[in-house]
Amino acid sequence: MAGSKIIVAFSNSDRHMFCSMLNWKDSGHNGFNHAICQIGDEFDADDEVTVKLKCSELMRATDTLVVLVGRDTRYKHKHVCWQVEVAIEMGCRIIAVNLDGARTMTEHTCPALLIQAGAIFVPFSEKIVNYAFENFSKMSSKNYYYGDEIYKKLGY
Repeated sequence: MAGSKIIVAFSNSDRHMFCSMLNWKDSGHNGFNHAICQIGDEFDADDEVTVKLKCSELMRATDTLVVLVGRDTRYKHKHVCWQVEVAIEMGCRIIAVNLDGARTMTEHTCPALLIQAGAIFVPFSEKIVNYAFENFSKMSSKNYYYGDEIYKKLGY
């Protein structure tokens, strides 16, 4: 899936981590070659219908939503949860990227919608996020995580 489009959902407090992902692409190493985009600020951020419509439009061009899961993400009922809801409705695969470094889901930061969404949970790191994007296929509503052998293979 090299060169594919990724939609990224995140809390405003994690914008700097989104910018780091943009740098992964710009640096060109580790094979991270995906178009990364977010929903812009050109519409009323408080209008659920508009946000979900924009999400649907963007997700038609991809099958993947990346959710940056930070300290306050579980409380972001606007935007982040709306984007997750649209991704689930559209059958998109979801890559949940833990900003605390956890390799599995952590309930104290994870939005409730992701708990049984069939997402893969990985830490914030270019190699494992790219690996998930290239290899993860959603198969059920069960959440996933990679075992130590994958991390060793990637040099962790």
